[in-house]
Amino acid sequence: MNMIRGPRDFSPPPLLDDQATLARLIWRAARYASVREREAVAAVVMNRWRHNCDARAPISDACIAVEGISGSHGPRRPETGDVDYDCCCRIARRAIAGVLDDPTNGSTSFHFVDACPSWSLGRTPSAWVGGRLFYRMED
Repeated sequence: MNMIRGPRDFSPPPLLDDQATLARLIWRAARYASVREREAVAAVVMNRWRHNCDARAPISDACIAVEGISGSHGPRRPETGDVDYDCCCRIARRAIAGVLDDPTNGSTSFHFVDACPSWSLGRTPSAWVGGRLFYRMED
C-alpha cells in the first residue's frame, strides 16, 4: 500500500463575498490596530447588520454604513500575501459564523478617542478598545 501523499494545502478556504467585503473593511479601518480592536470593528458591523438589516440583506450593506464612520483611508485592496489582511479574513469568518466575542457590548458606532463627533456628545461609551470608543445607539 502506498502511504506517500502529495503536498498538503494549508491555505484557508476561499472567502465568500460578505466575508471578503467585511475583511477589506476591517483591513482599511484597523490594519494598524491590535487584533482585539479589529475584532471590535467587525463586531460593530455585525451589530449594525443585526439591528438595521433584513436577515436576507447582505452584510456588505452594514459595511457601507460603518465605512462612513470608520475614517478608513488608503488603498481599497491589500497586496497579495499581506499578513494583516490574512488576520482580517480570519476575523471576518468568525464574525459571520457568529463565534466572535463582542468586545463592544453591542455597540453600533465608534470613533477614535482623540475625536469628539457631535453625535457622541452626552453619550456614555459602552466600551473602550484600543484607540476607539464604542457606543450603543438607541433607535
